[in-house]
Amino acid sequence: PWSPAIPGSPPFLDFPIPGFPIPGAPSDFEESETSDVPDQSTPPYEIGQTCIGEDCTIVGRPYYDESGSSITAKSKLTCMGASQHTRSEWSTGEFCSTLSTKSKQKSRNHLGLDWTNRALGEHASIASFSAFSIALMTNGAPSSLVEESLKAGLDEIRHAKTSFEIASVLLGNEIGPGPLPESHVSFDGNLTKMAFAVAQEGCIDETFSAIAAYSEAVDIEAIMQGASGETPYSEIDQATLSWIRDELQIIGVEESTHSLLAWRALSWVCDIDLHVCEMVWENVMTKRNLEK
Repeated sequence: PWSPAIPGSPPFLDFPIPGFPIPGAPSDFEESETSDVPDQSTPPYEIGQTCIGEDCTIVGRPYYDESGSSITAKSKLTCMGASQHTRSEWSTGEFCSTLSTKSKQKSRNHLGLDWTNRALGEHASIASFSAFSIALMTNGAPSSLVEESLKAGLDEIRHAKTSFEIASVLLGNEIGPGPLPESHVSFDGNLTKMAFAVAQEGCIDETFSAIAAYSEAVDIEAIMQGASGETPYSEIDQATLSWIRDELQIIGVEESTHSLLAWRALSWVCDIDLHVCEMVWENVMTKRNLEK
């Protein structure tokens, strides 16, 4: 799903996924027959709406509350008469007076809404890694895993700001997040719950996010080289395409490190509790779940 023509090839693809050598993993594990990345091209909502529940399409690591609902903030226009002191600072705000007319003329709305959705997903991932860091600590994880989790949260801040920036350029208005909705998460040292979450949200979801970013960067490079066919990026100018491609490459590299963190965390779980490890492989790392 990625091209060696793109600099910074994903190091995480050099080890077998999902056959990562984890103690307790069944030797007859079947890999998925499909390599399709879930379709993330259609924004499920517009500016000002929120995304809570099973219908959310989250880019990156989703944030779940105690009820199992996936939670993101609402999006909002942040430069409509806002002063420097009241803006959200999730993007530069340079688009308020210079790009709105140009952007609307180029029919970028759909792609801009798609990037708004991604930005909100990356924004929610910050909360997800904060919760993951606490879950690691309440389960007595090594300090190296906690440190990597906190660093991943900082990566997600950059991803969110980059994505809001791209959405703002495409829509011609500064877009930012509203407050994250109220949520309730308990940290009770439940190793099984944490292991199931890290397998699904990290080992699977983050891996697909990294592959999706690389694949999109390849598609954009093809458009820049004159490939035919209609895509959401077909009417975007070369300078903007180059910028988005470069940012996607960076996001892909960092998402792949987050995936690797999840696999390391799962490996640690398997080292200390083989029964929990087997439950993960029997219930999460299944062909049916991966295909879904």
